[in-house]
Amino acid sequence: MDIEKRFMSYVTIVGECWLWEGYRDRDGYGKFFTKKVNGRAIKVFAHRWSYQHFIGPIPIGYHVDHLCINRWCVNYDHLEAVTPKENNSRSNSLSAQRASQTHCLRGHEFTLANTHTTTKNQRRCKICWRIYAANARSKKCFLVEP
Repeated sequence: MDIEKRFMSYVTIVGECWLWEGYRDRDGYGKFFTKKVNGRAIKVFAHRWSYQHFIGPIPIGYHVDHLCINRWCVNYDHLEAVTPKENNSRSNSLSAQRASQTHCLRGHEFTLANTHTTTKNQRRCKICWRIYAANARSKKCFLVEP
């Protein structure tokens, strides 16, 4: 059996999505065992194999994003090679949610003048930081030696 037929034997078509019915890892991504090298089967992500087989090579450093937001889907029409930053911004992850915020928790707008970026690449509202720093200074006790 050729590799494409074997691949498609693990696929169930539901609507426009091609759902992977083979092995899936704990994160829900399909895994496909391809050719053997030195007697060991090579395991690849099914969606990446689909993209490479039907569309072409994945640029180095790029991720394959599911446009349908379904990790089980291996339909090459639903896959797109994107940068890790773009892939993350399209997700529902905490970092993507924070990156899309336009205001801090107290309602101050994130602007160039009002935003500080930390060494860990986190945004901080300067107005809130000044309030926090003033409160911290007022609560300090200074020990005076006799």
